[in-house]
Formats: sequence, C-alpha cells, structure tokens
Amino acid sequence: MKKKSMIFYRSILLVISFLLFTFSGCRIDKIITYTPVNNTSGEIYSTFSATEIPPFSFEYPNNYVITSYQSMPRFPSTSVLLRTIESLPVTTITDEAPKDFIFNGIDVYIAYFNEYVPTAETAIDNIAVKYEQYEEAGHVKDFKIIYKRQVVVGGFKGWEIKYSFIKYEITLIGIDYSHPTPLVVRQVYFDYQDMSFNLILTSDASIIDKTEKGYEHILQTFKLLE
Repeated sequence: MKKKSMIFYRSILLVISFLLFTFSGCRIDKIITYTPVNNTSGEIYSTFSATEIPPFSFEYPNNYVITSYQSMPRFPSTSVLLRTIESLPVTTITDEAPKDFIFNGIDVYIAYFNEYVPTAETAIDNIAVKYEQYEEAGHVKDFKIIYKRQVVVGGFKGWEIKYSFIKYEITLIGIDYSHPTPLVVRQVYFDYQDMSFNLILTSDASIIDKTEKGYEHILQTFKLLE
C-alpha cells in the first residue's frame, strides 16, 4: 500500500513538473534585447549615420569598409553594404574570386512595405520557403535553421533567425559544384511605421565566431535618429 502511494505521488509530481515546464514559457526562447555595452575589448569602431529618411546610425568595427550606400527618397529603399578588406579580392566585374576566398559581409536594408517587402514575422517565415526553392534548383544544400527568436533592436521588437547552408557558385556556364562554400547567416527584421528594417550577416562558417561579434555590436548600437 505504501509503495503504491509513493508511485502515485511521484506520478503527480511528474505531471506537475511537466505542466510547469510547458506553460511557464520555458519552451519558448526569451526575447533578446540588444543594448549598448561598454567597450572593454579595445576594439576600434566607426560610426555610420544616415541623415535622410529614415535617419539612423550604428557603430561598426574598423576592419569593415562601407562599399555602398544608397538612401531614400532617391531610391525605393535604403541600403548600406559593409565588407572586410579580406572580402574584397574582386576589383572588376570580369575578375574571379580566388578559390580560398573567405566571405564576410554585413548588409542593412530598409524599404517601404509592398508585395515583395512583408512585415518582419512574415519575412522571417519566408526564408525557409526561399531556401527550399534554392535547394531544389541545386544552388545550395544542407539548409538548416539554427534558431529563430524574438529580439529588440534600437528599441523596436522584431525577429532574428540564424541558419546555415552550403553554397555553390553560379557561373556563366552553370553551377560550379567543385568548390562548395559553407556559410552562416543571421538576419534581424523589425518594422517601423510603414517600413521594414533588415540587418544581415553573411559569413564563411570557418570565421563565424569572430564575425558575429562585429554584427552584434551593430545591433547593440543601432538606433533611429527621429
């Protein structure tokens, strides 16, 4: 009788523990807030500021250079492209990247909502669909979502996704399967008024631990100036 009672009470405790785990939110990643932090690492950063609509700024590591900046309203969207010096071996459109080329880039895109630019949550969900199509076409393989979570960037709630895949080069004569490139991507989307903000890190998988630090500093210091 005593043994049956112990089994009964143990079963009750297991059920209660399961319910607490399920409904306390432990199964859902908490919202990650990117906020400015004190620079104790000795890293040197530069500040980029966009004064036109929409005005914003962020700090970026000094080993990056801004290779392109287009701003609204002259263009339908604002874009800022950052690359490391090591990621710029190609100087003309006819040059080919060396086979040991290691890519590392951070892009910031801002665009008004339209049929091709959805809200943040929809944009995040569309990524898996897009890469399934890429895999079917043979452009990539082994697409994998590492995590998807809610975040706060510059005081605005949004979504972040991290994923990996192996990329093949598309050449003039077809797809080159001889030099696959493992890549890791992190993307943050958030909405502001009638605009979508998209901050993207695309990095060779071999250096992702290093490149994520620079990307996270941009997220931590990103702010709207309005």
